[in-house]
Amino acid sequence: RNKNNLNRSMGNIVNRVFDSSGPEGKVRGTPQQIIDKYNQLARDAQLGNDRVATENFQQHAEHYLRMLAEAQREGYAEADPSFDIEGIDAAYKLAILAGLAFDVPFDFESVHTEGISGVDVEDIEYARELGYRIKHLGIASCSEAGVRAGCTRASCRRTH
Repeated sequence: RNKNNLNRSMGNIVNRVFDSSGPEGKVRGTPQQIIDKYNQLARDAQLGNDRVATENFQQHAEHYLRMLAEAQREGYAEADPSFDIEGIDAAYKLAILAGLAFDVPFDFESVHTEGISGVDVEDIEYARELGYRIKHLGIASCSEAGVRAGCTRASCRRTH
């Protein structure tokens, strides 16, 4: 298998939901959400003077940090995922496409952008149960009032 095929089959690791079995049971979320949760648990354990639990939580957070760093190094995840997560990458692409499609100068600042950072793991799981995925959707239109474009989160069928 080449890297391109592997990349497609894995999906975007930054947005993928994982289950992590840690000292306090399962933690579910994206790699960054899991890292944040374990770091918070480590801080709480440290405040409670529980050095063993602190070390355990820190080790789990470090595992996910290494996994995310490896995915970034291999090209499966963006070095700075905020452009994908906040819809900025999609908005730049939409601005280019809207300008080309409607033959007008169109800039990124005119694109309404809504990211997926506010989407909870429960939202992702609920969408999955219904046969959907939450994705960025770019929409552009041209009317007498001018060109309008926006990137927003939307539920799309898993086959889309």
